[in-house]
Amino acid sequence: MAVASQLSSFTGVVMFTADWCGPCKAIKPYLESKVATCGVTLMKVDVDDDDNHELMRQYSVEGVPAIFFLVEGETIDKVVGGSRPDVDVGFSKMIPRVRQLFSKKESGNQNRLPVCVDASVSCQPPPTLPTRPSAKR
Repeated sequence: MAVASQLSSFTGVVMFTADWCGPCKAIKPYLESKVATCGVTLMKVDVDDDDNHELMRQYSVEGVPAIFFLVEGETIDKVVGGSRPDVDVGFSKMIPRVRQLFSKKESGNQNRLPVCVDASVSCQPPPTLPTRPSAKR
């Protein structure tokens, strides 16, 4: 179970997904954009792959998409479903921990982490657009 061993020390976002999942397809571009903006890694785990069923049990995945925000293997937040605001909350919880980890590794003169190297990167959700008033009948 190579994926499980990778996740034990993984820092980034893990998305349990399936090809047949409409909400997975809908949130995927947004999630890919967020990880690129925030400088973290996205790992996709296919729930239809028999090799991943034990991993799904380990992470208590009952529905897809299931999105986990991990820092050194520790789950910081979990989102089930395709809600952009919930994904934004997950990033807002994870990014400060990733930056803290990066600064520790830098001060310890260890190898650089390939995540959130630029403290000026904004991982905030985009501003909310005004809604169109409903038509009066």
